[in-house]
Amino acid sequence: MACITQKKGRRYRVQFTMKRELFTIFQESLDLAEKLGVVINFGHDFEEWFGNQLAEIKRELENLQKHRSSPEHQQATEALSARTVTSATGECQANSFTGGLV
Repeated sequence: MACITQKKGRRYRVQFTMKRELFTIFQESLDLAEKLGVVINFGHDFEEWFGNQLAEIKRELENLQKHRSSPEHQQATEALSARTVTSATGECQANSFTGGLV
């Protein structure tokens, strides 16, 4: 859970987007915290969540890298690139053929 703390030195920043409704709530909370002379610290919770997300993404990317370097994937990619696909249906079939990893 986020906590309220005294202001501290700078840390690394990450930027992301959110829905307008969520941003409005966030901004209202920041404004009120500023009036009260405190800050809202999402640091620990966000870092833990972000760390878990990054670890999962890293595993998925490593699996993708292994798959792409496999001889089976290279053969499938060569076979697919040798074909010319013109219809939308054909393109979808080609993507499902390679698992969308082309």
